Amino acid sequence: MMKFIEDEHNSEVILGNIRIRGFISDEKCRKCNNVLIYYERHDALFCAECNKWVEKKCGDLTASIVTLDLPDRFRGIPCY
Repeated sequence: MMKFIEDEHNSEVILGNIRIRGFISDEKCRKCNNVLIYYERHDALFCAECNKWVEKKCGDLTASIVTLDLPDRFRGIPCY
C-alpha cells in the first residue's frame, strides 16, 4: 500500500519523496476503496494504490485547465 500524507498548509500531498499540489479527497476508489488524491496540475483525481486516473480526459478546450494531457498512469509524472 502506498503511503501518503497531506500538507494542508502548503496545499500539497506527499507520496514518498514526491510532492504534488493537491489534496486528499473524501471520495474512495471503486476498485480498492482507498481515498483518492486530487492533482491540481491536471485538475483530476487519481488512486495512488491502483496507479490510475479515475476521471476521463477533458475535451473542452475553453476550460481554464484542460486535462487532455493526463498521462496513462500517475507514477513518473513531473511534479510542480
